[in-house]
Amino acid sequence: SNLHVADINSGTSFTLGAFTNEKAGGQYTILLDNRNNSSDVALTINSDKLFANGVVPNVVRAGGEMLISCLCSTAAGRFYCTFAEEWST
Repeated sequence: SNLHVADINSGTSFTLGAFTNEKAGGQYTILLDNRNNSSDVALTINSDKLFANGVVPNVVRAGGEMLISCLCSTAAGRFYCTFAEEWST
Protein backbone atom coordinates (compact mmCIF):
# COMPACT_ATOMS: atom_id res chain seq x y z
CA SER A 1 0.00 0.00 0.00
CA ASN A 2 1.14 3.54 -0.67
CA LEU A 3 -0.74 4.96 2.31
CA HIS A 4 1.58 6.68 4.77
CA VAL A 5 0.23 7.87 8.12
CA ALA A 6 1.97 10.61 10.08
CA ASP A 7 0.84 10.97 13.67
CA ILE A 8 1.39 14.66 14.39
CA ASN A 9 -0.50 14.74 17.67
CA SER A 10 2.25 16.58 19.51
CA GLY A 11 4.09 19.73 18.63
CA THR A 12 3.13 22.71 16.52
CA SER A 13 4.97 22.13 13.22
CA PHE A 14 5.49 19.35 10.68
CA THR A 15 7.51 19.16 7.45
CA LEU A 16 6.52 16.88 4.59
CA GLY A 17 9.89 16.42 2.93
CA ALA A 18 10.98 14.85 -0.32
CA PHE A 19 9.93 11.28 -1.06
CA THR A 20 12.55 8.62 -1.76
CA ASN A 21 12.44 5.73 -4.23
CA GLU A 22 9.54 7.31 -6.09
CA LYS A 23 8.40 5.85 -9.42
CA ALA A 24 6.94 7.69 -12.40
CA GLY A 25 3.22 6.96 -12.43
CA GLY A 26 3.24 6.04 -8.74
CA GLN A 27 0.41 7.21 -6.52
CA TYR A 28 1.09 8.18 -2.94
CA THR A 29 -1.37 9.02 -0.15
CA ILE A 30 -0.38 10.73 3.07
CA LEU A 31 -2.68 10.99 6.09
CA LEU A 32 -1.67 13.67 8.59
CA ASP A 33 -3.40 12.76 11.84
CA ASN A 34 -3.76 15.59 14.36
CA ARG A 35 -6.93 14.31 16.06
CA ASN A 36 -5.45 14.09 19.56
CA ASN A 37 -3.78 17.50 19.56
CA SER A 38 -5.43 20.64 20.90
CA SER A 39 -3.06 22.80 18.82
CA ASP A 40 -2.97 23.64 15.12
CA VAL A 41 0.15 22.26 13.42
CA ALA A 42 1.95 24.49 10.90
CA LEU A 43 2.67 22.49 7.75
CA THR A 44 5.69 22.93 5.49
CA ILE A 45 5.65 20.97 2.22
CA ASN A 46 8.66 20.27 0.00
CA SER A 47 8.59 22.20 -3.29
CA ASP A 48 8.57 18.98 -5.37
CA LYS A 49 4.83 18.72 -4.58
CA LEU A 50 2.64 20.89 -6.79
CA PHE A 51 -0.97 21.66 -5.83
CA ALA A 52 -3.90 22.73 -8.01
CA ASN A 53 -4.02 26.49 -8.58
CA GLY A 54 -0.97 26.88 -6.36
CA VAL A 55 -3.03 26.38 -3.19
CA VAL A 56 -0.63 24.60 -0.83
CA PRO A 57 -2.02 23.55 2.55
CA ASN A 58 -0.17 25.20 5.42
CA VAL A 59 -1.94 24.02 8.58
CA VAL A 60 -3.48 20.88 10.03
CA ARG A 61 -6.12 22.10 12.42
CA ALA A 62 -6.37 21.05 16.05
CA GLY A 63 -8.38 17.85 16.35
CA GLY A 64 -8.38 17.28 12.59
CA GLU A 65 -6.85 15.26 9.80
CA MET A 66 -5.55 16.03 6.33
CA LEU A 67 -5.32 13.63 3.41
CA ILE A 68 -2.84 14.44 0.62
CA SER A 69 -2.92 12.44 -2.61
CA CYS A 70 0.01 12.67 -5.03
CA LEU A 71 0.80 11.37 -8.51
CA CYS A 72 4.47 11.16 -9.51
CA SER A 73 4.85 12.51 -13.03
CA THR A 74 8.57 11.86 -13.59
CA ALA A 75 11.29 9.64 -12.21
CA ALA A 76 12.98 12.82 -10.96
CA GLY A 77 10.13 13.20 -8.50
CA ARG A 78 7.67 15.87 -9.55
CA PHE A 79 4.33 15.31 -7.82
CA TYR A 80 0.89 16.66 -8.65
CA CYS A 81 -1.18 16.75 -5.48
CA THR A 82 -4.62 17.39 -4.06
CA PHE A 83 -5.70 17.59 -0.45
CA ALA A 84 -8.77 17.31 1.73
CA GLU A 85 -9.07 18.24 5.36
CA GLU A 86 -11.44 17.32 8.14
CA TRP A 87 -11.57 19.21 11.40
CA SER A 88 -15.19 19.01 12.52
CA THR A 89 -14.45 16.86 15.55
